[in-house]
Amino acid sequence: MRPKPQYPSAETWLHILFGDDNGGGHLAGQGIEGKTEFPEYWTLSRIECAVLDIQKQALSIEIEKQAVFFDGIVDGVLLRVVFALDRDGGRAVKTAYPLRGNGVFKNINGVRVSLPLLRQDRRK
Repeated sequence: MRPKPQYPSAETWLHILFGDDNGGGHLAGQGIEGKTEFPEYWTLSRIECAVLDIQKQALSIEIEKQAVFFDGIVDGVLLRVVFALDRDGGRAVKTAYPLRGNGVFKNINGVRVSLPLLRQDRRK
C-alpha cells in the first residue's frame, strides 16, 4: 500500500511554479531557459491535483540515492514528482515538473519548443 500523498510545502510550491536559486519555474509563461512548462490551460488547482494524482497512480517509481521519482500521465501530460529522502526514511516533495505531453513546452535558446508524448510514454 502506498503512503498517503503529500502536499508540497509553500516554499516547494514557489520553487515548482516560479523558480528559485535551485531551479524550478515550471508555470506556463515563466520562460526560464532549459525548463519545461505546464500547459497554459492548466490552472494552479489542476497542477496541484496532478501532483497528488501521480503520487497515488504513478506508472513508474524509481529510487536513486536520496530521491524517489514518481512518473505518471495526467490529462496527456507525463509528469514527474520528486521526493527527497532523509536518513530516518522520511520523505518530502522536493519538486514536480512536466516532462512532455499535450501543451508542454521547453524553453531552448529563447524559443518555446513543443514536447509531445512519445509512444513509449504510454507504456510506462
